[in-house]
Amino acid sequence: MTLLDVFRDLTYGELQGLAIGNLIPDDNESSPDPKDYANVMSHINLGLKEIYKRLFLSSKEVIIQQYDHIEKYVLDYKYAASNTLSPEPYKYITDSIYDPFMDDVLKIEEVFNEGGEKMFLNDSTEPWSVYTPSYRTVQIPFPHNSNSMTVHYRASHPTLVYTADMDPDEIEIMLPDGLMEALLLYVAHRAYGSLNTDDNSQGNNYRKLFEASMKQVELLGLQVQPEYSNVRLDKTGWV
Repeated sequence: MTLLDVFRDLTYGELQGLAIGNLIPDDNESSPDPKDYANVMSHINLGLKEIYKRLFLSSKEVIIQQYDHIEKYVLDYKYAASNTLSPEPYKYITDSIYDPFMDDVLKIEEVFNEGGEKMFLNDSTEPWSVYTPSYRTVQIPFPHNSNSMTVHYRASHPTLVYTADMDPDEIEIMLPDGLMEALLLYVAHRAYGSLNTDDNSQGNNYRKLFEASMKQVELLGLQVQPEYSNVRLDKTGWV
């Protein structure tokens, strides 16, 4: 689906009673206020993040070069090799400008060594176990300059950025069609909930509808079920 699909469904559906809901220029006597696009896109981004947090929709991997003196490796763009503007002296995320790390970590799922063997994760009974002290940090008990590791993580949806010359029909939203309803309901929940009028109670109603829609989606199993095995360091990107 595209951003235009979402705009169209919101215009004729959940947001049709709100001033910010006029998102289709050809159907209005005057052009929509640019602030309305930025407002609605903020709600859409939050909705996508909420859905991606609940459902395993995207899995990515990143290669980490170890250093003897660094035990904790944070999956942050400032440590990426492709980030030439970062002043960090050790760029241990070995990405490239053609396939950059996107700072989109929701949760670290698995870690593999340079030979493709799965490492123990958060297992205090194993001396060689690695740990995740935070959602995007990997701690190595015995790092070594000659070693690397591949970290598989649950990824979020890329943030949609409003620009005056954007074409909504050219902006892809990576969401299964079966989750469109949930996204629209979440946007409506945010839009109505932000009003300083009696209509903001409608935001709670849309939140309840969103929760019900998500439960139905979870029952249908519309999420990724990755199986990580025999991973090599020259394999990057989507799993």
